[in-house]
Amino acid sequence: EYQLSGTEHTEVYFLDPSTAVDILFVVDNSPSMKQEHDLVKDAFADFIFEVNESDSDWHIGVTTTDMETESGGVLLGPEPLFITPETENYEGLFIAKINTVGTQGSGWEQGLQAAKTALLDGPVGLADSANAGFLREDADLAIVVVSDENDCSDGGSLPHEAQQECYWMHDELVPTNQFVNAFSSLKRDDQSTTFSAVVGPPNAEECENATPGHRYLAMVAEFDGLQADICEEDYGRVMADLGLVATGVQTFFVLQWNADPETIEVRVDGADVPGDPEEQDGWSY
Repeated sequence: EYQLSGTEHTEVYFLDPSTAVDILFVVDNSPSMKQEHDLVKDAFADFIFEVNESDSDWHIGVTTTDMETESGGVLLGPEPLFITPETENYEGLFIAKINTVGTQGSGWEQGLQAAKTALLDGPVGLADSANAGFLREDADLAIVVVSDENDCSDGGSLPHEAQQECYWMHDELVPTNQFVNAFSSLKRDDQSTTFSAVVGPPNAEECENATPGHRYLAMVAEFDGLQADICEEDYGRVMADLGLVATGVQTFFVLQWNADPETIEVRVDGADVPGDPEEQDGWSY
């Protein structure tokens, strides 16, 4: 027999919605991604609804995971370079940009390197040249990757003769902490940077059509973003959650301690919130 005892902990979170946010979508353009492109396009209305609910002044740009061509890291799609709340028919333009991404790109996905190239200034990036105007000094930053493969950003260290090199020789890939440092350097301490990923889950058996996106998930953990399963059927919910996270309206919280669900009490602005396993009108653990 054991005598068990517990301790009580209170964790407090303050939400500070963005007044301005630059949102970069890095979308895998390899041949296996057509279905996911269609799902993202169909659910963009759910994403932008939540973004607009925050009253943020937003920029949205789209690039690919393909760094094998001269357009690596360039914001794609029909003009304008990126869309804003003032862009006429911005929903249709976002869909057109995803169509421009296409599915004829390299199977050697380098989403982290693409994001870095898109957001940093030259000579290592395009923020002050091809992508000028997208990234604003006074805006928060949200990076969203959608890919069915793990990140293979190798900095040119691998021969690229077979896609499996990315997994066989993963020690040769650029360490994720270099990307953490690069993205962290873009914003002041009082500004927010989030990194979210719609990728293969850690357990490959849960998603047969995708490889676990471990490197992307490591970035999510560093930047308090959203981790979503690319095999998820309800992209409307995924895209809506991405819109909330991108604008600083967090809907999930990682507790510092394991908890007995029967003892959890949740309050928002001092008001009790009921538990709800279905996550429709309350909290779940």
